[in-house]
Amino acid sequence: MTINTTSSLNRNFGLDLIRVVAISLVLIAHAGITSVYGLKIGGLGVEIFFVLSGFLIGQILIRDFSGGVNSRYHELLGKKMV
Repeated sequence: MTINTTSSLNRNFGLDLIRVVAISLVLIAHAGITSVYGLKIGGLGVEIFFVLSGFLIGQILIRDFSGGVNSRYHELLGKKMV
């Protein structure tokens, strides 16, 4: 497997791995296994995914605003809304 390091966005393999785990938890819950050791894994997967998405969007906004770039906030929201 080759990792592309020339992308304009710096990807973090660890965060991608957490996203895969979160999505897997939701898929497992939809397959019928709804709880493990009393934890509702579908809800846990959704929570992890939302927290990770908020962190990544916040990171993009902080980078854009601190770099003196005219706000791409509306462009970012437009992409996320679609």
